[in-house]
Amino acid sequence: MQGVCGACKTRKLDGQVKYQTEPDGLEQCDRDLGYILPCIAFPVGKVAIEA
Repeated sequence: MQGVCGACKTRKLDGQVKYQTEPDGLEQCDRDLGYILPCIAFPVGKVAIEA
């Protein structure tokens, strides 16, 4: 699991996710805007993402 390319970057609308390690393909400003990398994110309960 790496998450280095950022190609799957998707905005999380609700809920929480966690990562085994912090992804390289996600800048802090993206995280602040609610973006996640669903290819390596693990949901913590229910999660809603932008389609």
